[in-house]
Amino acid sequence: MSLRFALLNWVKSTLLHSKHHYPITTWLFIRGLALIYLLAISSMWLQIDGLIGSDGILPAHLFFDRVWQALDLEGLWFYPSLLWISCHDSSLHLLCLMGTVLALLAFIGFAEGYIFAVLWAIYLSLTIAGQTFWGFQWDNLLLETGIVALFICHWHAKPSKVVNHPYHLGGIWLLRCLLFKLMFLSGVVKLASQDEVWWNLTALEYHFFTQPLPPFTAWYMHHAPTFLLKVSTFIMFIIELVLPFLIFAPRKWRLIPFGSFVLLMLLITVTGNYGFFNYLTALLCISLLDDSMLPRKIRQTLGTLDAKASFYTVCEPKPKIWNHTLTAFACLLFLFNLIVFANASPWRNPLASGFQDILRPLSGFRSINNYGLFANMTEKRPEIIIEGSHDGNTWKAYEFYWKPGKPDKLPAFIAPYHPRLDWQMWFAALGNLDHNPWLTNLMIRMLQNKEQAERLLKYNPFPEAPPQFIRAQLYHYEFTSPEEKIEQGDWWKRKHLGAYSPTITQQFIKR
Repeated sequence: MSLRFALLNWVKSTLLHSKHHYPITTWLFIRGLALIYLLAISSMWLQIDGLIGSDGILPAHLFFDRVWQALDLEGLWFYPSLLWISCHDSSLHLLCLMGTVLALLAFIGFAEGYIFAVLWAIYLSLTIAGQTFWGFQWDNLLLETGIVALFICHWHAKPSKVVNHPYHLGGIWLLRCLLFKLMFLSGVVKLASQDEVWWNLTALEYHFFTQPLPPFTAWYMHHAPTFLLKVSTFIMFIIELVLPFLIFAPRKWRLIPFGSFVLLMLLITVTGNYGFFNYLTALLCISLLDDSMLPRKIRQTLGTLDAKASFYTVCEPKPKIWNHTLTAFACLLFLFNLIVFANASPWRNPLASGFQDILRPLSGFRSINNYGLFANMTEKRPEIIIEGSHDGNTWKAYEFYWKPGKPDKLPAFIAPYHPRLDWQMWFAALGNLDHNPWLTNLMIRMLQNKEQAERLLKYNPFPEAPPQFIRAQLYHYEFTSPEEKIEQGDWWKRKHLGAYSPTITQQFIKR
């Protein structure tokens, strides 16, 4: 009986009512999320013509035509996008422009709730149209975070003062649950994959040179002592598998996962290029703090509030029907995420799989997701090099901006910008041409010297006239040793493995 009463008291004091307040932390979170939307959409805008424009690699209008032919009206539900109205190049640019402007307005604080709802719809529309180029986990994470953020936005036109920033306590707990799901499942999938290198703690011996776009710091980390790499892997498992449970601990205990998660994201940021993923994950960690846990200078600058925060009415009076509606939706989202979590866990059962069918009709909205990066560690690095020729004998290589190419090319930092084509080239190298038909489209665009696709490349060896032949070759890449780096000045060493694709000719595309 005492345990039951203790549990009820915990639910009442922690979930239903809180003596702590969150106007500053929610205000900071909303501004941070607006900046990430700005980064994501502006990054998308710079690449959209070459990737999904009418002369791009995977034209969006052809994609929507295929979906309509296959699914008819059902396609509107399973592939929800504003671009069903119009998917011309001007429509793509208009959505990107709207998203950029609205993200700036959200950062200022105008009509937060309404703007974030539209931002979510815009980003969903663009990711659907983006097909394979916008299928990354952090795209889904941004959409899911955008839905949860609606619970801590204000829903009036004028910006609210920081001390009066409204929020729903259910939104705080949904953000914490999302952070728990993201971190815990990231650790679970590594062990559940039964990949030996995770179990014997040697994964980092491969990670730094096999990750999609390593910066130069990854070269140095790759040559760190083996013992240090094993200890780092063990600590990572502690952070991902143990510390997430402290998210639901008393407030002072939450400082441990907060600091550990942010530090882990910082270390990943300085050794890899993962777009806005690390920034968004670090932003989610703000939900672990209440205002009194912030540094005094921040509280003095932005102001503080001593009012008690309840589950229903927080910082400003609202109609009861509004509060009850928000609470009902918060509970529904929590239930959906519980189903996803149960089905993704190693101890899933047929009951959880049955409940998963409930969520299948909602999968197109990409806002209730499963997470987990690098379940199987890649231990070798194949790399695709695309070459063109005028005569079929002398071949010249195309150079990408960020992916490895020439051995002496400096591995550079690019995040939070996300070069989608360079990333997809990494995935394509791990498979074959049959599973990556978009690569054939890219080579055809090169034969046609299409300006939109060429903008995605750093160097076109045929600027005046397109080549007569084009092919994709496969190489094995590794970081050079310190001795080789000093002697040759190269970051990479490579070995030719053979052809990745058959040679495509001008006659082929004219047929």
